Amino acid sequence: MSDLPPLKRNIQIEEARFRFSVSESLFQKVGQSLNFINDRQHSEKEFFLNGLYAGAVGTTAIDGAMFFQFDAQIIDVFMWSRTQGSGGTTELDIKVKSSPTGGSWNSIFTTTPKFTSGAGVQTWNSTTIANPGSTQPVLNTTFTDTITAGTAMRMDLVQAMSGTPRNAAIVVHYRPR
Repeated sequence: MSDLPPLKRNIQIEEARFRFSVSESLFQKVGQSLNFINDRQHSEKEFFLNGLYAGAVGTTAIDGAMFFQFDAQIIDVFMWSRTQGSGGTTELDIKVKSSPTGGSWNSIFTTTPKFTSGAGVQTWNSTTIANPGSTQPVLNTTFTDTITAGTAMRMDLVQAMSGTPRNAAIVVHYRPR
């Protein structure tokens, strides 16, 4: 059996009138609209490095932690950088931990997102978008395909450009599993 194509389709008043026969067309629209929602619904968690961050290398849990209330799947990650430093690279990492007692924090990446000082002003990358002066993130499916409810997520600053790099962020897009 195959899925109906995920389309955003409105139902007309005439198709849902009192004493009006229910048609295959109406059910196709309902099914296509549900598939559209199921395929595209997601939530986002934004982690920010606000202001000058060159001296914060090695800081963990920048901008706090986020906790999953339901089983989830990470579908994309964007890294954004506003103002580059004078040299070097800024590298951010997102880590998850499934238990508050024991266990370890694991990176959701096999390749972490990075920006060099040669990247443009106010630039970004993601798992699907590459930019000069950046390294695209690659998701580690071991930790991103099935995240169990109660798992914590944080952002770490692995390395920072020298000089005066300012304002960077990671946006994690996830959906219910």
